[in-house]
Amino acid sequence: MSWPARKKLDCQALALAAAEPALWFATLIVLAGALLANILCWHFDLDGWPRDLLRSVPFILAAPGAATLRRRLIVRLIRAQVTDV
Repeated sequence: MSWPARKKLDCQALALAAAEPALWFATLIVLAGALLANILCWHFDLDGWPRDLLRSVPFILAAPGAATLRRRLIVRLIRAQVTDV
C-alpha cells in the first residue's frame, strides 16, 4: 500500500473514531485522570521526575486502548474496501 493510500486510510479511521462514543468517553476519563494527577502534584508539592511521571500516567494507560481502536477501525475500512471491489 502506498504512502498516500495509507494516509487516506488513517484520515478515514480518524473520522470514524470521532463518531465513536467510546472515544469521547475515554477522552473524558483521561482528562479526569490528568486533572487528578495535577491536583495530587499540587497537594503533595511534587517537583521534577515524580511530577512528570504522575502527570504522564493517564496518557500512558490510555495509549494501548487508542491504538486498539485505531487498528479496529482500519481493519473495518480495509474489509469494506475489499468487499466493494
